[in-house]
Amino acid sequence: MILTSANAVALENSTVKIISNAIYLAEGGDKTRHPYGVESVKVKDKEEARRVCENTIRNNYKRWLLKGSPGKFLDFIGDRYCPPKGLFGTNNKNWKRNVRKLSGLDI
Repeated sequence: MILTSANAVALENSTVKIISNAIYLAEGGDKTRHPYGVESVKVKDKEEARRVCENTIRNNYKRWLLKGSPGKFLDFIGDRYCPPKGLFGTNNKNWKRNVRKLSGLDI
């Protein structure tokens, strides 16, 4: 699951891809106007949205480690990427469960 080097700990690229694929599907897949749920920055296409998503996953993994790995990583990122009580009254309560199921990961 993780790749370690002398001074860095990171998710393996394959794990990042699995999580980003699950996020893509949970956010509506090909039917959404915001691929991978990326709304915080303007992206030109689906590929750029995927890069933003993957960078977000990697950055939040580092934050999770720095905080002492509290709870499961998918819960940690879910609380930031798609909070249960989202903007404008949206209800995102199923996001974490969906991403966990779609990824097949329980990390």
